[in-house]
Amino acid sequence: MYETDNIFKDTVLFKYHLLLLNELVKLAKETNDIDRLINGGAHILLPFESLSNESIRNLTELNQCYLTKLNVKIFEILKSSTYKSCRELTEVLLNPSNYFLEQLKQLFHQCLGRLQLSEVQPSEYRSKLYLIQAIVFKLENDAEKSLRSAHDALLSHPYDDVIDSLILFMNHSHFHSTLRRTLLNDIKQCSLTLTDLTPPTQMMNSLTFLNRTERLIMLKKYERAIFKRLAENDPVQAAYSYMDLIMAVTNSRTLFMNNLIMSCVYFFQAISQPKCTLAEVYAYRSIIFDISVEIFLFTRHYLPLYVQMYAYKLLYTLIMRSTDLFAKRIISSSSNRTARSQPILSDFHETLLDELLKNILQLSKVSPFTHMPTIGSSHDMIYMECAGNEFLSKYLKAMAPNSSMYQYYFFEGIWKSWIDGENFEDERDYCMYYLLKDRQWTTYDVEDLLCWSIIPRTDDGWYLDTKHRLQLDPSGYSQVIGITLNNDTGDIEFMFAQAKKNEHNLFDAGDVMDIVTNGISYAYFTLDPPNVEYHSHPFNEMKYLPKRLVDIPNYLLTLLHTDYLLKMISTGVEICSQTPFEMRPISENLVQRLPVHIREELQSVAMKKSELLTDSIHRFWIQPESEIEYEQAYYRNFFGRTNENITQFYLSDKIKMCVKKHRMRYDERGNLIDDKDDNENDQSAEAEFARVFTKYYDEIGEYFPELLRLKELLKLSVLSRIIQSRYESQCDLAAQIENDATFETYLAEVKNKIGDYPTGSVEADEKILNAISNNICKNFFCKKSNLKPYLLDWLRHGQHTALVTFVKQSLIQCKAKLKFTIEKFSLHYDDEDHDDEQRLNNDTTQCFWVPAAFSSDLSMKVYGGVMLTPNPKGRTGVKDESEKSKKSKTTENVAKLSKKSNDIKSKRSASNVEKSGDSNKNCQTTDQNGNIKSKSHVIGRGAGPSGDPKIHSIPFNSRKGAMEAAQKDGKGNRPVHHGVNYEKKEPAHWHPADKDGKIIKNGKHYTYGRYSKK
Repeated sequence: MYETDNIFKDTVLFKYHLLLLNELVKLAKETNDIDRLINGGAHILLPFESLSNESIRNLTELNQCYLTKLNVKIFEILKSSTYKSCRELTEVLLNPSNYFLEQLKQLFHQCLGRLQLSEVQPSEYRSKLYLIQAIVFKLENDAEKSLRSAHDALLSHPYDDVIDSLILFMNHSHFHSTLRRTLLNDIKQCSLTLTDLTPPTQMMNSLTFLNRTERLIMLKKYERAIFKRLAENDPVQAAYSYMDLIMAVTNSRTLFMNNLIMSCVYFFQAISQPKCTLAEVYAYRSIIFDISVEIFLFTRHYLPLYVQMYAYKLLYTLIMRSTDLFAKRIISSSSNRTARSQPILSDFHETLLDELLKNILQLSKVSPFTHMPTIGSSHDMIYMECAGNEFLSKYLKAMAPNSSMYQYYFFEGIWKSWIDGENFEDERDYCMYYLLKDRQWTTYDVEDLLCWSIIPRTDDGWYLDTKHRLQLDPSGYSQVIGITLNNDTGDIEFMFAQAKKNEHNLFDAGDVMDIVTNGISYAYFTLDPPNVEYHSHPFNEMKYLPKRLVDIPNYLLTLLHTDYLLKMISTGVEICSQTPFEMRPISENLVQRLPVHIREELQSVAMKKSELLTDSIHRFWIQPESEIEYEQAYYRNFFGRTNENITQFYLSDKIKMCVKKHRMRYDERGNLIDDKDDNENDQSAEAEFARVFTKYYDEIGEYFPELLRLKELLKLSVLSRIIQSRYESQCDLAAQIENDATFETYLAEVKNKIGDYPTGSVEADEKILNAISNNICKNFFCKKSNLKPYLLDWLRHGQHTALVTFVKQSLIQCKAKLKFTIEKFSLHYDDEDHDDEQRLNNDTTQCFWVPAAFSSDLSMKVYGGVMLTPNPKGRTGVKDESEKSKKSKTTENVAKLSKKSNDIKSKRSASNVEKSGDSNKNCQTTDQNGNIKSKSHVIGRGAGPSGDPKIHSIPFNSRKGAMEAAQKDGKGNRPVHHGVNYEKKEPAHWHPADKDGKIIKNGKHYTYGRYSKK
């Protein structure tokens, strides 16, 4: 072979190639298969340096002949594709071998004829022409015009074939990314204008896909009247007319938003007129600002993505353009030429602009309509919203397997009801899976939080429907009575009450030691949205304070499960603790254990609430309603003498817990904050729920003892505070003793008095030694035998340091015995280790997400938490009340309690290992070499629980259908559910089960949802 560069220098070789080319031309008359070969040969020969003009012309003609044939061929391919389906046409248009711009333009004009593009019928054919036009603009590198044509194709015929074609178009050759870059360039280069603010003068003609309702007819006539009579001559009156129109379309959020935007647009038109005074400019601009804030907050939470992009770009442009006009008018005004220090834009409005841009950029990641739609009438917006929602619902679903972001917005659309015909539960499962996967977590990490061993549940993860006890150690306690601090002996004794047969054990030794060793004197806990950008996040995130609660799992999980219980009851939704975290009404099971009179009063907020629920965001939390009363007493011996070294603290059991509520709202940055306008004395369903729950708190706690457990944990926090306070006071005493120079002064005086030692007389020396020793032992509580060596060393050699240290430590050990007991059992918490920031957070290396309590038919959201902040108050009589109580009291020494705590933790650890082993036996199989083959609930691919081949039924369209079939197969017993295996792409399915809830090992699987093969 040879390099082509040599051809241009070798004349003989050139002539040889020319001869071959001529022979190919002769053959081309008989066949068309060698046209490309001729074109390639001519292309190689054309650069030859010594070519004459005639040779160049001949070679060009050879090449042109091929190009003409190719152009005709391409045109025929393109033309024939217009008679195919829209999707097939799009596939042809997107084929790079068909990128012939002139042929595309020729095809477009030939198909269009003398008509305007908007007049072409039928609508499907018009969509095809818009797609051809979109390709033309794309090849001309005009992404914005290309998108406009694609958008027009959607509006012309918003059906599946066109939508599928547009999805292909948007995803081809990174067109979506190109559109987003174009948007970013627009923001950088045109900082004032992101969209046209010219109000429409007419309405769309092709709205034949909407039913002509009375409201549509009224809307069309009303807006036509505005366009004809007011738009040009009186824009202010046009703005007011759109405000009036809001009252006629109260049941449409999109129309509410668009009418307000149209009002702002006409106010902007008013301030754009030269005759508008500076005062009017200021007033109308202020109106635009105020309305824009409300539109933004409303749109972000309640409108579909398609409409959000439309609104945000208009709002940003309105604020920037009106501010620019206002600034220019101020500068040009003769009466305002003096310097002004007041900024044109306030910090709040700058924040609003930042948030608008942030939301525009966020939406551009998932919606390819970055520049569409432009401003439209309210009548047209109804149609555009329907078409846009249809496209985005299919687009998001198609993109969902590639990114959790697409899956989230698809799920949000289902919950907000702008996406129809999808299964809420299934998409919730997928959304949870992908969001967890982004954090490298799994649903089993979530299960670890929900499947708390202290609260018994059914085998399939639901709450029991009967009264139950907490699964604490049998040696547990029902009530905290108090504590005794004995500084004479250094003993610490806890006073508890043991549960009777009809009472609950609410805490055990492990809880006591956990709280006092970690210095837990308060606790804050919330379940918040994990991501401020995802307002319908299927999870809540645990946050807490102090941070060391993470080291006390039973305390932290108590806070979680009490708060979670409150959320489930308030929303009327029970959530299963096992994957896929199914939901069902609390009336089916959860509240069945409660007495009828409580069930009737304690209905969920959703059942009681009659007004619109979508904007109902409330915070419910549990906190102490009353102070914790205590009495400090000193021990009295048999003869009634008081010993102040033995202090007793008695805690009253008359603690009231309550449920508080507060309405919340989103601020301009998307953060949930308390609504300052909330009325504490309101008669809303939320306020009534909080009052009823508070009224029956203790009675509800008899059926859900985790609520009563909060009281005892609160009292244990008081004991922890008492111990911590005593430790700090004894540390201060020890420091005071160490810094006191009295003993050194005493030694100096003695030394001066006795003079030299030894004196020369054994008897005198012994007398001096005994006198000094007796005096020191009496005043400083030293042991004489231990003191003597230090004393002799001082008397003989003048070394007083060791003596001083020994004496002071002896005094500290006598006066601060509790300090050493507290240190021995680590009942204190070092100040240096306290939280460095006082805000709720969590350990980001662990999963602290739990499923949010909301469902497809519930539009409200509930947040909140638990606040255990004791407020101790001294009161006499608490000790007498405790002693008169009929409760069975027990006293536990700290050493005994510490041993019990260690034993309990050892048992739990062994139990967890045993359960883990059982789980591994059930979930894992090995090959011949002993290697684990499978870790899922499916023993092997293609095998059921028995190891037999899976027997798949015909896939069902819904979870409910598959469940009912499996239930029927299991003779009415509730079936067992297994979620999607995303890694193996195996579908979710139900197994028939026996009466004990165990899978019937017949290999049958009733599948549904994604990955089900039909």
